[in-house]
Amino acid sequence: ERPTPEHKIASALVPDLTVTDYDSLFRSAVHVSQQELDPAGWRFEDRRLTDLFNKIRGTGTPLNEYCGASPYRGIVTGLNEAFVISNETREQLLRQDKRSAEIFKPFLEGKDLKPWRYEWRGLWLIYAHHDVEIKKYPAVMDYLNTFKSRLEKRATSGNHEWYQLQQPQSNYSAAFAKPKIFYPHFSRLPKFSMDTKGFYGNDKTYCIPSEDYYLLAVLQSLPLWYVISRICPAMRGGFWRYELRVQYMETLPIPDPGKTEKKRLERLSQQLGIASCPNRIDLQNEVNDLVGSLFKLSGSEQAVLTNSTRLPPSSFDNDGEDD
Repeated sequence: ERPTPEHKIASALVPDLTVTDYDSLFRSAVHVSQQELDPAGWRFEDRRLTDLFNKIRGTGTPLNEYCGASPYRGIVTGLNEAFVISNETREQLLRQDKRSAEIFKPFLEGKDLKPWRYEWRGLWLIYAHHDVEIKKYPAVMDYLNTFKSRLEKRATSGNHEWYQLQQPQSNYSAAFAKPKIFYPHFSRLPKFSMDTKGFYGNDKTYCIPSEDYYLLAVLQSLPLWYVISRICPAMRGGFWRYELRVQYMETLPIPDPGKTEKKRLERLSQQLGIASCPNRIDLQNEVNDLVGSLFKLSGSEQAVLTNSTRLPPSSFDNDGEDD
């Protein structure tokens, strides 16, 4: 017999398969009414969390509209060993030909991205895009020639010259040089950071074209991370990680701030971006509370969010590597 829409289904997490006291187990069960179950996939959770998710998602402006553009992906070299060089190698090539500096770009990888900031390891990209005149840079040409046989074997070698990057993201070359917000493709915690120094990124990084420190604070907040954890695919491999795909990230809701809140969140972003910043957890909690208030969350709603999110606020300063 088909259940009525008012029918409720109880779900409970079984911590141990030897548990047989089902009455006790289901006292703390989550009850979801039949009409709330999505045919595409059932999701059992506290109704308060569903209401919170809908409340946050229904506030503000989608990220791509707020910025006027969607996030863009970093560069696929096809052979990092050839195109990503150290400070030492860069200096050697510059001693041979100073003009080489024209195609050397400071470079970040996904593992360099931290909460609020990045840690550059002195890597540089040889930005040999598909229109590059490599003969203008003989020292670089000679260096890349040592990798020629391997570069010719790349899957896309028939679409470009052997000495060129596989996917140089030429459409975004000007954007890389401008201020932007970096974040990693895979992450288990918020790792958004402002770059004002013209870094290029690898294919494990994405960039949001914005120099808005208020936006950075919103992205790095608990309410936004909760939305990300709900809409982005979750992967498990020792710990939970989320795949921050563009089609999901561009829909993130950005609330409209008041002048006071905007200025305070801008200052907090700049403070938390400093590696030696004291009281980081307290400042992060202030960011969470301010952003929560912009989403019109009550104190009890913020408590539900804090207690139910996989990632507690104190972990937002965790520097563990994901990539």
